[in-house]
Amino acid sequence: MDYDTTTIAASYDAARGYRPAVLQQWLAIIAAHAPANSELIVDVGCGTGRFSHPMSERLQARVIGIDPSLRMLAVARAKPNGERVEFRQGSAEKLPLDDACADMMFMSMVLHHLPDRLAAARECRRVLRSG
Repeated sequence: MDYDTTTIAASYDAARGYRPAVLQQWLAIIAAHAPANSELIVDVGCGTGRFSHPMSERLQARVIGIDPSLRMLAVARAKPNGERVEFRQGSAEKLPLDDACADMMFMSMVLHHLPDRLAAARECRRVLRSG
């Protein structure tokens, strides 16, 4: 789906948002599986950034949200995200990041949008630090 050809970005959070208690449950699960002392987390397919800032706060890490949709990124950038959150346009199959720069890759509601899952997995591996 090409989100830039629709108006869904404007209403995405209302349809897909979480109540604060539910978001906290998700963040607890994410934190339980995150590498200790993560410096950089990549939120692949971040959309409107609904996890980007909360993950940054919970894990005290820098988060780079990547999404192909300029409209979704515009909504993400309009939110109060803090200094540790950045958004970039790009695809999961060609991440706009350096090799071995990230401690964790995060994806939510993304897999079904990937035309080439193997290429996306290779890109995640390329971007992840060893260990």
